[in-house]
Amino acid sequence: ALAEAEYQLGQFELALVQFERGLRIRNDPVVKRGKEKCKDAILSTLGTTGPKYDTETVRLVVENWKKNDDSDKPIWEQESAKRARARQRKQSKKEKNRKEEKDLLGKLGHDFNFLKNFVVVERSIHLEDDNGQNILTNQDEMIETAKDALYFLEKRKTFWEQISGAKM
Repeated sequence: ALAEAEYQLGQFELALVQFERGLRIRNDPVVKRGKEKCKDAILSTLGTTGPKYDTETVRLVVENWKKNDDSDKPIWEQESAKRARARQRKQSKKEKNRKEEKDLLGKLGHDFNFLKNFVVVERSIHLEDDNGQNILTNQDEMIETAKDALYFLEKRKTFWEQISGAKM
């Protein structure tokens, strides 16, 4: 249905792609006719003055495209393999760090994460009254206390890393 709609809108190339996908799923004579109809429309639009392509090169390009086919996703969601591997490495590294923090700090790991987020968010909050005075008068003190607690937990984590490393 999508392929036929694309064809009716004059989007012959997109319709041809949809008919090709349909043929991969089901070898139906109606789909074959649609594919041929699109090819004829494209060729008649180009006329005889269109550039001549080496059929072997085109075949190789199409085979390569089929191997790396992300075409069922929109173009903005398609991701290169290199970026996907980098993202997976980064996620696995984050997961490993979280697991290490959880193992080393135990229940204090939740506090550690809360304090890290607190410091980042608290710096960006600036509440003022009508006179332009900061409502949070002890904001700097709270941030410093949170930083001290983070420093303590970081030292504690380092300590447990050294202890667990010595056991191995």
